[in-house]
Amino acid sequence: MDIKMKATLGLVIAFFLIIALPGIYNDVRVNMKYQETQCVVLGKKIEYGLLSRKRYDPIVDVSYTVNQKVYHTWTSASRIYPSTNTSIYANILLDRYIVNATIPCWYDPFAPSYVVLDKQYNYNNILLAGFALTIIIVLLMLSPLNLSRQSVEPTDVDGTGGLFQIRNYAYTKEYTYRGKNPLTSDSLPAAFRKFSPRVQQYMVDKFNKNGKCVFLTSRMGRLFMTIILMFAVAWILFNISHLQDFLGMFG
Repeated sequence: MDIKMKATLGLVIAFFLIIALPGIYNDVRVNMKYQETQCVVLGKKIEYGLLSRKRYDPIVDVSYTVNQKVYHTWTSASRIYPSTNTSIYANILLDRYIVNATIPCWYDPFAPSYVVLDKQYNYNNILLAGFALTIIIVLLMLSPLNLSRQSVEPTDVDGTGGLFQIRNYAYTKEYTYRGKNPLTSDSLPAAFRKFSPRVQQYMVDKFNKNGKCVFLTSRMGRLFMTIILMFAVAWILFNISHLQDFLGMFG
């Protein structure tokens, strides 16, 4: 794996973790530290989003008492989907709350003026973090563990007479071009013709630039795709359970 690919994967991992970890921390803190009390719904409304007037933030006006002190504040109608693209779905979120009703709520014991109306975990953040950690595990497997087992296949000959060497590792297959002439798609060995034209061109570019091209083994590729599919299914199932709110995010 070349430096450019490692840098790209590093940025992807950092992106997912930067998005996910603060949300996970906040969810855990709300569920572990926040104290339950009773809130009275005084009102509700929709505000424009902070970054765009095309976003709608449904908020609820509540009052509650902590240590004999009365607090009065506006808070989001939904922790998981605090903002939507349409006022219709913002109103759907607000319809859960009836003015003058008493509802359970949870406040921050270190900052009692901050209160939330639900304690649901946002599993999207957990899935994002899990996907990032999966990439990290795969990268670790592709480095020292990958070199723990290797074997060399017989060399193959390209259309110009140049030699290719195929080296099998635990999780990857490395192709090395030993010829001196620049390659084209037409001069690749017959064994490489099983790949799509796009992959063949990728291989040609790699061979001509670095002399090597590395792919995951079929077993590792299937495992990686299975993991991605599992995360995708989990993400879909979670959002189906919150479909009404989820569709509101996209209008």
